[in-house]
Amino acid sequence: MRTVAIILVLSLAACANVPEARHYVLSTQADGGQNTSITGELAVGLGRIDLPRYLRQPALVIRTAEQEVRPATYHRWAEPLDRGIRRSFALHLDAELPGYRVEAAPTNLGDAALRVDLEVDQFHGSESGEVVFGGRWKAYSNENGRLVAGQAFRFRTATTQPGYSEIVKVKVEQIALLSSDVAASLAPVLQGAQHTN
Repeated sequence: MRTVAIILVLSLAACANVPEARHYVLSTQADGGQNTSITGELAVGLGRIDLPRYLRQPALVIRTAEQEVRPATYHRWAEPLDRGIRRSFALHLDAELPGYRVEAAPTNLGDAALRVDLEVDQFHGSESGEVVFGGRWKAYSNENGRLVAGQAFRFRTATTQPGYSEIVKVKVEQIALLSSDVAASLAPVLQGAQHTN
């Protein structure tokens, strides 16, 4: 009986020492909703957001060595990572393309002039404080499926403070940088499409 009581006390003590999981989103309080007041304008639709298997998990991923990554067990995404990237990318791209609509939902691509697919191959922090976001984006004409723009991207940014919150903050900034680059490439294509309609 005494052994059972000791085991119970030790089990409760171990449970009390387990850190509480923290959850993160890829947006800031300043991020507003998308510009829904624009109607009848050409739209850009977000298509596929592809992630490698090691990123399709609830935990943030940290690179610990050149060929080694580990999940940050108590630091998790508040939603599936592909959804978080889609939402953040759509909000930032919408802000970068005034006069055009950005459709974040892949089911709303019917009236989009262009479809943008995003293939992410790196989206992690590191023990050294570097945050990496890399992959490739491609834009296709929704009318004929032709590739009209695209390029590889890689952002490497050093955090200014330690901690997982800082890593997530930098990831949001990197998504904003990607959105700006994509918008700069898409603007002339959209203008050309507008003149032909």
